[in-house]
Amino acid sequence: MPYPCPGRCAGGEVPRNNGEPVWCSSCAQVVRSALRAIPEAYTALDAVRFYSRSAPADAVRVSGSKDRPSVAPGVDLRDEMFHTLRCWEDDVRLALRHRGSRDGADREETLDRSVRYLNRNFESAIKRDPGGLEFGQEIHSLFVSALRLLKNGPIRSRLTITCPRCSRRSLVQQEGIAGRPWVTVCDERLAGCGTLYTEVEMTWVVEMRKAVAA
Repeated sequence: MPYPCPGRCAGGEVPRNNGEPVWCSSCAQVVRSALRAIPEAYTALDAVRFYSRSAPADAVRVSGSKDRPSVAPGVDLRDEMFHTLRCWEDDVRLALRHRGSRDGADREETLDRSVRYLNRNFESAIKRDPGGLEFGQEIHSLFVSALRLLKNGPIRSRLTITCPRCSRRSLVQQEGIAGRPWVTVCDERLAGCGTLYTEVEMTWVVEMRKAVAA
């Protein structure tokens, strides 16, 4: 039975089928962008030591509790990032029959190794059924949680250029760590088509329009 892509595209025009990639190509690229940004987010979270009123109340909560936010959300989320990435690395290595993972000199290096491995084998990880759905959701969730904790939610800004697909002025860009855009969506709430664009794709669009206008 066909089922929709689990990303923000809400299934797109072509449904995902059993045996085919679980995620559409656009949503998979969003997950990959989040995966590549996790080491930088992990480092930035080291400065978030204690809970404060400026942080969103639902950013990180004590395990098993729906009411009490963690007193050290940055530490908790870093732990979750580390263990989640290591578990997925071990899982993918086992599925592909690769040799076991190796620890680095410290947690930062170990996490970076896990991210590099998963990035090299991203297609195998994201297209697995079962496994690809949970992999994509967990990677995306970790990065979004980090953004919320670091700056009270992702910074979203509406672009003035039109969407290359539907020609509507409904492009909304969401920034990643240190003000870097990491995904742009043609927002359906603004009558857009829902298409997702990576940073590389949007850079190409802007450069092409500059060339045409010259």
